[in-house]
This record gives sequence, structure tokens and C-alpha cells, in this order.
Amino acid sequence: MASTFPRPPTRSLHWNPHFNDEVLVTGDGGLRLYKTSSQNGNFNIDLKKDVTGQLDTLAINSDDTGISSTVVDWYPRKLEARLLAVGSTTTGKVTVMSMWPGASHVEKFVKRDFVPRASRACSQVAWSPNQPNLLAVGLDKANREPSLLIWDVETKQIVHGERRRLGTASEPYNSSSRMLGPTELAQHDLILSLAWIPDRPDTLLAGVGYKWLRVFDIRAGGAHTVSTARGAFELAVDPHSKNLFASFSRTDHAIKIWDLRHLGTEPVLSLNARNNISRISWCPTRPGLLGALYYERSAVTVYDLNLRLSEEIDQSSGELVTQRAVPASQRRKDTKLAYFSWHPECKNRLTAISTHGILQDFTIKEPSSLCWSVSGEISFSDSNEIHSFSADMKQDLSKTTEGLIKKRLKHGYGLNTQKNLEICADDEVLCALWAWLNLPSTLGSGNIMGIRAALNMDTATAKLVLDGFKKRAQGMGKQPIIATQDNQAQKKLAILLCGWSLMDDHESLSETLKKLEDKGEYERAAALAVFHQDIKRGIETLKSAAELERKRSSGKETAILALAMTLSGFSPAAHAMSHRRTLPGAPSSSDSLWRSTCSQIRNQLPSPLLRAAIGFLTNADDEYKEVLDEDIPMVDKLGFALRYLPTDALMTFLDKMSKKCAATGDILGILIEGLDAQGLSILAAYVDRTCDVQTPSILLSIALSTMAPSSTDFRRLRADKRFIEWLESYRELMDRWQLWLERAKFDIERQGVLKPTFVPPQVFVRCTYCGASVMPSKLIKGPNSTRYRGENVRRLSIMACPKCKKPLPRCAVCTLHLGTGVARQRSSSTEKSSINNFDRWFTWCQVCKHSGHANHLEAWFKDHEECPVSNCKCLCKSYDQFSSETFITNDFD
Repeated sequence: MASTFPRPPTRSLHWNPHFNDEVLVTGDGGLRLYKTSSQNGNFNIDLKKDVTGQLDTLAINSDDTGISSTVVDWYPRKLEARLLAVGSTTTGKVTVMSMWPGASHVEKFVKRDFVPRASRACSQVAWSPNQPNLLAVGLDKANREPSLLIWDVETKQIVHGERRRLGTASEPYNSSSRMLGPTELAQHDLILSLAWIPDRPDTLLAGVGYKWLRVFDIRAGGAHTVSTARGAFELAVDPHSKNLFASFSRTDHAIKIWDLRHLGTEPVLSLNARNNISRISWCPTRPGLLGALYYERSAVTVYDLNLRLSEEIDQSSGELVTQRAVPASQRRKDTKLAYFSWHPECKNRLTAISTHGILQDFTIKEPSSLCWSVSGEISFSDSNEIHSFSADMKQDLSKTTEGLIKKRLKHGYGLNTQKNLEICADDEVLCALWAWLNLPSTLGSGNIMGIRAALNMDTATAKLVLDGFKKRAQGMGKQPIIATQDNQAQKKLAILLCGWSLMDDHESLSETLKKLEDKGEYERAAALAVFHQDIKRGIETLKSAAELERKRSSGKETAILALAMTLSGFSPAAHAMSHRRTLPGAPSSSDSLWRSTCSQIRNQLPSPLLRAAIGFLTNADDEYKEVLDEDIPMVDKLGFALRYLPTDALMTFLDKMSKKCAATGDILGILIEGLDAQGLSILAAYVDRTCDVQTPSILLSIALSTMAPSSTDFRRLRADKRFIEWLESYRELMDRWQLWLERAKFDIERQGVLKPTFVPPQVFVRCTYCGASVMPSKLIKGPNSTRYRGENVRRLSIMACPKCKKPLPRCAVCTLHLGTGVARQRSSSTEKSSINNFDRWFTWCQVCKHSGHANHLEAWFKDHEECPVSNCKCLCKSYDQFSSETFITNDFD
């Protein structure tokens, strides 16, 4: 035997394809046929020990027959005799024998030997599945000898004294005594692997040498096609595909998937292996599963090729599941697998044998896929079965993200910020978001900005933006108790972005408080009044809140009234002196008593807003932790910080809040960052937390409408992959809900605000003679194009090809030449363009290709089924799936 011939496995196992509870095991100098007692598999047996109770030994063939290291293939038809072919990897002799259950003597097994002229190793034996009398044998190369032999076993006499054919189950043996030599192919070559092609009875695939794949046609004297593969080991034809097969290479450590139709090209798929491969095999019960065993490994790797068949994948991405064929108690470094085999019928069942004779059977568990439907159902896959469960109908789905998206959508949630503000009135976060987004147009900034952008704006620009608000502040006689600590225009602009009023804008503050009181938000109204230092208005609001709580019988009215009484003792002068620190010395005893009383009441208040209001009045430093550490609305917290924190402390606070919003997915974090990179990261966190793709899609679409199409920000935002994914997910969601009208309106609204560039038509009616387009819009070019514009285009009627002047087809009803109009110009906004009428469009049958004017054909098929052309029997109307409904109108505007 040549030294380069691959070493055979020390042990192997082969499930009987006809009796699915029988398994043949080779090794230890013989063959053993066992019957398993477990139908479900998942056993673990040491064959060197007593297997009684676990396996039933049906037949044994010892080493007395000369069979040591072997290659085996079961006979392709079901016979009680359990016929198989066994090839010796030392002498090359092939024996057709029976493993008849219950037989024990050697003579009862051996039926006939097929011996090559030159003794050498046998690499593989393979029965033809379509012609069971043909047995292919692959051999090592020898001087002037063929290495591929195809024996016709029906021409040889079998022992036992019986003469029967090998064709049927009732007549399992041959009766002919003729002796013919084998078909000899592949001179002076090494055959590494063999495989018959199932749907081509006379075609044999062989791995020749270490780099060639050859397809032999045994009818034509061994004519073959050749492919340089570098993957000629272990040919495995996919049982679920007539054109795919797999092989592997030991030079570049790769498993290659080939297509017989394109054998001369590159493989369809290449799987990079980590080590030398000893065996590959397709799963017979599950399409796309390919098992692979590596040398010196204690695991079988299974690839799911259904995932991808068009690009190269590596071990990590292609590996579906890895199972160990050694029990945990015996998982040692010296316990390696020698062979594995798929069960012929049980789904995903695989059996492996180790070099020490440990037989383990297991079923591969595929990962389950989980999916929520848009109607509230959950589905998951278990192998090839899909299970679905309906959501609990008692649950209020309107409060889920799905229900809220659908509810807002049906109320007109879109690119109108003012309408969105009204729709989200009951959602504090989104209401603040749309109020912020509604401000830039009011401020006249021409773009969407965040607080950080406003603070970084130059003074001249900020003053220009604020100029519109100065008139509203004029004539206000009442001055604020404490002016804003920093009178910069940038900070005032940032305060307005939070929805807060300026200190000198009492009218705006009064309107805001009135709206909050009307909605029943007395606590926030009182807190804002205090933050704006309108203590009197705050006391009035608290009294109204106490009356409301009294009617609700909540028991909170006592604490609220106590707070109102406490606020009435507030001294603005003392508060101002303590903050301005213009006078030395400690506060007076009465002020200290008041602060102590407020602190006691503050700890008893259930509302964070009221606690923050008291904390503001009792605060003695510039950090205002009693306010900013409370759980109050984001816009109020930002507005307060902008008004009272020093510049350095303010920037530190904004950085802290921005990081917190990015971590928690609080969408109001974009009030700080705007829609820059950090703002988009906050939006991404919001989507991850809420699964709400609706609001970011609308928000960013509006943002694009405020940017110049040529600007860098416009190009950056429009090309952002996250924005594209959210937008497409939202559109797909509307389609899955069958809200096609809403989705179409959304698309049209988006295109309207994005100022899209004109996209020329891409579908044309072309002349059958020259192929040129008959559309006049294609002719509206160059210096002579003016004759097609304006009023002339309305009267334009095309009866012939503008290029070759050949006439257009005739209408099958009126027999006039077809004419088409494509121009969209109108002489006035009220006059309808007759050239845009649908009744003049080209219309034709997709089967017989006869055409006509749309209105003529519509009228014809109201009373007829057949084509209007004489002698044409085409039932044109029957091919129209919408024929029972009227979809054609006179004009499309």
C-alpha cells in the first residue's frame, strides 16, 4: 500500500437503512450487528463490557474471515439476509456477505469475494442505488492497474447452494453462473472516495488523487468531466438535493459544498475547519445539516447550511450545535471519536463511537426561534413544528407599546408637531418632547437645537432669536424677586427650550400655570410658581390642590394646607440675602425657625415636586441638591439648573444628566444634546428600552426637514443606519397591521418635507419596432424641446413612434391607434388635464398581448369574457383577479 494512502478509522458504525433499530459496528477484528432496545436513542454503552439489556447481538463476524480493517456499505434494497459489501483496507478484496440474525458460523456469512489483480488498499465501496447489481470499488494506485472497479454482482455465483438473483426481496440471490470482469476506470490513479449520483443511474462521482473530482459516465466507456477541487476526500451527496454534494480537503482544512451543474467553478460554499477532517455526512432526515468529525476530537460538529449558502462562513458563525459523544464521567483527553453515523429515520439522531469502543447515541436539539406577532400572539419553533399561543385577551393591549403606536397612528400621529403635542397630552415625556420640537419654529432658529447648542451659540445669534420675546416682556410693571443669576442671551434661550418662562415674562408663566391647573396638575403648578418666585400664586394653587384632595378623600389635604401656611411665612428679603451673601452674619432666629419647620414638613410630603419647592426655599448654598436630587420632570430639572446653577456647575450637571439618559434610555436627553451623535445614541437607547420605533422615525424625519439638503448634518443623519432601520421597521409595522393608507400618507408626508430631488420615470412604453420610448417626457430635452411644454403638451397625441415613425398598435375595440399621455402640467389649478386621463393609457392582456384603450376594454369586459380580437379565444377577463370590482376611474389626480 502506498504510504500516502489515508489511514482508515480504527472503528466505525453503520445504521441499517432498512431495519432502523439495527446498527453494524466494525473494529476489534470483526463485524457485529446489534439491535437497540431504545427507540428514542440517547444511550451510552461501552462495547468492551457486557451490553446485555442495552443491545441485542444479532450477528457476529470474527476475524477468521480475514476481515480486519474494513470499509462497509449496506445493500440498497431491503433483504432479510442483511446483505452488505465489505472492502479490506489491506488487500483490496471486496466481500459481499450476509449478516443474517442468529447465524454464527463463518461459512454462513461469506457469499462471494471480488479480488483485484494487484493487491492494494480499498478506500471505499459503494452500491448503486438505482442499479443494485453494480458495486463500485475504489482502490489505491498500482503500476499499470486501474483504481476504480465497477463489479456486476449478478454475473457471479453465490455459495449456499442456492441460485437466485439479487434484484428483489423474494429472490435475494443470483442464479447466473456467468463470470464477467469488472468495468475498469482511472488508470494509474488513487481513488479516495466514491459516490453514485441518485438521479443519474449511470453516473459515478469520484475523488481522484488528492486534488481532482471526476464524474464518470459508465455507459460511455468511462468518459468523465474533471474539476480541480483540492477536496477529494469523503464525497457525500446531499439526500435532499439532486445537485449538491460535499467533500473536504486536508491541505487547506476546508469542507466544500459543490454544485454538479457548475463543477468546473468554485464551490458553492467553503467551511473553514480547525483541524484535519476524518469524516463528513449529511443528515438524511433534516435538509441542510452536515456533520463533521475532526481527527483527535471528542465532539461532532454539525453545520446548518440553511443559514447561508452563498458566502463563506467560519466555524463560529456556521456551527449550529456541538455535541460531545463521550459521557461526562469519561470525558478525558485520550477519549477521541473514531466515527459517527446519522440514524436513517429518527430526526436529527446521531450515533458516534470512540476509539475505546464507547457507543453514544443522542439527538441534536436545534435552537428555537421566538417571535411576537403584531396581533399579540407568540410563536416559537420546536424542530420542524411551530407552536403559537394567543395573548391574554383580558390584558389591556392599548397600554403596550404596540397598542400605543397604533392608537397614536390612528389619531394622526405624524410630522405635525402641534398635532403630536395634542395627541400625546397624556404622556408627560412625549408631551415635553413635542413641546420642545415645536419651539424652534416659534423661536425662528431655522434648525433643531439642544440646550448645549444654545449655550454654545454666539451672543449675537442668541439675541436675534430672543428678540421676538422682548416685546412681550415690555410693560410688565412687576419685577422678579431675584433676577436670573446669569443674564446671558444663550442661557435665556436654553431656558425657553425647556418650556420655562423667563423671569420677566409673567404673562407666559400665568398661562402655563393655568393650563396645568386645568389638567389637575396642581403640584407641578405650585412648584413652578415657587421656582419662578411667585409665592402668592403658589399658595393659591396649593389651596386649590387641597380642595381637590378633600373631594377625593385622599387624606392629603392636611399636609398641603400646612405647606400653604408655611409658604405664607416666607420672607423674600431674607431669602435674597442668604443667596446673595451681601451681608455678613447668620440668618435671624425667626428665619432659622421657619427653615426648621419647613424641613419637618418637607420630609412628610409625598410629592417630589412639593419637596423640591420647599428645598428650593430652604437651600443655603449654590448646589440645590434638595431640588435636583428629587424625582421631578426632566424639563423642570433642566430649567431650574439653567436658572440657578453657576456656569461650571451647570455644565457638570448637564454632562451627568446626558450620561444618565443614555444609560436609561430617557428620550428627553436629546433636549440637552439635540440630534448630534450623542443625541442619536440616546434615541437608540430609548428604542432598546421601549421598542417604540414610531417616535424616533417621525422625530428624525422632521429634523431632516429643517436642514439644508446640501449640509453635512443632513447627509449624516439621512445616511445613519439606525435611522434607516427604525424608519423601515415602522413602515413594515404599518404594513403588517394592514394600515396601508396610513403608511402611504406617512411616506407622502415625509417626501413632502424632505424636498426630494426629481427622480425621472424608470418604466416606459417602448416601440415594438425600434425599442425607443414613446413617452414625450423623453423628448423634452435640448433646444427643440419647448414644443412639448406648456399648453402644447395637453394637446399632444402620439399615434406613432417619435423615433422610427412606425404606427403604434391599434385598440382592439375602436381599431384606432393607441396614444398615450404622460405630461402632468395643467393650464390652471382647477382645470383637469385630459392628457392624464386613465382611459387613454395603454392596456393589454398579459396572455394574448392584445391591447386597447383602458376605458374601451373596461366597457368591453363588463359584458364579455373573451378577447375582443376576432379569432382570439383568450379568456382575458378570467386572468384579472380584480375583475369583480371596479378600480378604474376617469381621472387620477
